[in-house]
Amino acid sequence: MRIKKAICLILVICCVGFLATGCGKGKPSEGIDYDLTTMTGARKQQIIDLLSGAGTRDYYVGRTIKMEGRYYYHHAHYIVADGCCTLGIAYDGDYPPNNSDIVIVGIWTKQGHQFFIFITSLTVI
Repeated sequence: MRIKKAICLILVICCVGFLATGCGKGKPSEGIDYDLTTMTGARKQQIIDLLSGAGTRDYYVGRTIKMEGRYYYHHAHYIVADGCCTLGIAYDGDYPPNNSDIVIVGIWTKQGHQFFIFITSLTVI
């Protein structure tokens, strides 16, 4: 009987913890449609895959995205997100030194056939 009570208590604690953290979903920040800094696991990977893949990118045009990664410059400006993919970026301010770890907020943009994040906020971390 004690084992059943202990198992039930553990399950209740796990469920409360899971619900308190938003079931693993990142809580969106105000004004940000997709906050990849708070998303975890499969959902975060799904968004990154969609942004870096072909065919689904149009859906995100005009949406505000927050993400962190490493700033990289090689003939164009990029952010390498979580070591998985490279996304083009554009920024009206001063770019950080190459290979800087950054957090950006920006709008997913399309010009012609090119997609990129137009940065509205950039922080070196």
